Amino acid sequence: MKGQHLSLDHLWVLLAVFTDGLVVLSAWPLAYGIRSWMPHALWPLDVYMGFGILSLGCYWGVAWSLGSYRQDRRLAAVDEWLTALTSVGLSMGLVLAAAFFIRSLSLSRLVIAYATLLASGGILGTRGLWRYWLYRCRQRGMGLKDILWVGHHPVFADVVDRLYHCPQLGFRLVGHVADSPFVPPPDYQDLPFPPLVANLQTWLDYLKNHPTISEIWFGEPPSPADLLYLQYQSSRSYRLRVVPHGLGIVTTHLTLSSLDGIPMLTLEDPPLRHPFNRWQKRLLDIIGSLMGLVILSPLFLVLAIGVKLSSPGPIFYTQERVSLDGESFWIYKFRSMRVDAEANQQPGWTTADDPRRTRFGRFLRATNLDELPQLWNVLIGDMSLVGPRPERPYFVAQFRQQFPRYLDRHLVKSGITGWAQIHGWRGDTSIARRTQYDLYYVQHWSLLLDLRILALTLWHGIRGRIMGT
Repeated sequence: MKGQHLSLDHLWVLLAVFTDGLVVLSAWPLAYGIRSWMPHALWPLDVYMGFGILSLGCYWGVAWSLGSYRQDRRLAAVDEWLTALTSVGLSMGLVLAAAFFIRSLSLSRLVIAYATLLASGGILGTRGLWRYWLYRCRQRGMGLKDILWVGHHPVFADVVDRLYHCPQLGFRLVGHVADSPFVPPPDYQDLPFPPLVANLQTWLDYLKNHPTISEIWFGEPPSPADLLYLQYQSSRSYRLRVVPHGLGIVTTHLTLSSLDGIPMLTLEDPPLRHPFNRWQKRLLDIIGSLMGLVILSPLFLVLAIGVKLSSPGPIFYTQERVSLDGESFWIYKFRSMRVDAEANQQPGWTTADDPRRTRFGRFLRATNLDELPQLWNVLIGDMSLVGPRPERPYFVAQFRQQFPRYLDRHLVKSGITGWAQIHGWRGDTSIARRTQYDLYYVQHWSLLLDLRILALTLWHGIRGRIMGT
């Protein structure tokens, strides 16, 4: 299986390189032909094809340097497509720069623009086809890397779940090494957990008789003795991975630096503690919320009428939530429940068939259109477009006692959508996992990450799985 995996990986690289090149090169004569439909004096096609060959070389060089043909770039479709689009943009920019220094030529800017659009669309399309092909191959068990898991671990069940439901990742757990069998949590009973194949004392001997294993994943850092054995006694080399546990490891932003040859890990401040980053995010919030309020204003009117006609009471519902630095604010929603929904009751999660909902409110909740007034919260600065979902003070007081570093979520503004929400951790789901994703966002924020989350939120919304709590 190991050789099969390598051949499949190498085949994907060859196919991607070939089709990328074919698309980039073909974009130029197609763009030239489109521009020729309109009366205009153009240089001969040969001149443009010369620049097409130059753009092809630039594209391959940029794409390779950005890791577009590495396996990890194939794991996330958005990352792969952004890298491909960046490669096209930079390569065409280099062509424009080259043409600028050739004074005797005056290339048509429309030809270059058409070529850029055609190349971008073509590469996205072919990459999508290869991604689907690779997914189908993995689904049939082709080219999977055999993995041995060593040690018990709190997230073992999550790893098995992710690999089982995402065969395109290319991994298959074939064995579990521990001193006692793993008992899966109730929600994971139906997953195909790998068998217990050895104990912690004999697992190195087990490797000798199983040549298909190419990677070893540790549920805890391996001992120095184990690493020495693998390095000096084994006839094969393995890729070793440690799956960290705990919010302090998973969500902390560490950078490796050197002090006169002494390696040091430095704990960095969250990116949004820097004024320039906060200014960028706030600018995105203002532009995005204004556009949303203006474009969706007719929908606001229709929904307001629907709420008013469905049950007596106000159109909007306000509720106290906690955001940046633990400050409280009032969040706005379209009312989806009866006015007396929480009379004489403690705060609690809404359920799928909550009887307190109005008939129109069930529609609002199902589509998450009740969240749209939060665009006003974003505009006035209470919230952000992207960030951890704001909780009520009642729950914050509980969760801060139960989950380490829970309050670190409030190092940034709460958001309408977020990193946890696009991964399915919203509503009545695991607070620990949701917090883990929220803290990852806090420590790894970037403007590109915000744009990616917004794009994925829109995509999930089209598919009926949109933001909200």
